[in-house]
Amino acid sequence: EYISEDYGSGRGLDMNLQGAFSNFLTGTFSYSLAWANGNNSSTVIQDESTNLREFPLDWDVRNNFSTNFQFRVKDGEEWFIPFTDTVFPLDDFMVNFMYSYTSGRPYTPQTAEGHALGINSELMPHTENANLKLAKSVKFGSKRTFKLYCTINNLFNRKNVNYVYPKTGKPDDDGANITAANTDYVFAETAYLHSLSVKNHGNWSTPRTII
Repeated sequence: EYISEDYGSGRGLDMNLQGAFSNFLTGTFSYSLAWANGNNSSTVIQDESTNLREFPLDWDVRNNFSTNFQFRVKDGEEWFIPFTDTVFPLDDFMVNFMYSYTSGRPYTPQTAEGHALGINSELMPHTENANLKLAKSVKFGSKRTFKLYCTINNLFNRKNVNYVYPKTGKPDDDGANITAANTDYVFAETAYLHSLSVKNHGNWSTPRTII
């Protein structure tokens, strides 16, 4: 028999604004302010050592903002280049831009000896991401359409942090003591191999990708 007596609470506020700025340009703005607290981020077997105090859960993200703009000229429409009388030579095309900002997720810091200092009492750095998509349709006859598109994820090639080491709060330094036993000396080979092991590419977001 497996019984979970964990508890938690969630509260927050969501706001969304959307509209058309012209016949061609539309946009949305979304913002969330939220709290997620509980006494465990995963199911555990309850015993006398179970924590009963509420703390921020692993997925507690305070602020989340995103915006999305789409510029689209439909088939057969004319779009005049701003402040000119010139008609843009293309139609049936679309440009979409999305940007998001998210507060850092909590983590549990540790002392140099590996003792926890407070469950989820520190925050990782915030994350930002921008994506861009372009698409153009080309007609071949009355029944065939060929579509060209380009999608760029992480447009600004930002290095967002996905994970930090609890002893240092950094994604590329685990704070481990790699000195030789009973000395303060660090062998060059040990330092080199250790630097490779801690610089895990999974600790950062995926770099810019173009499809």
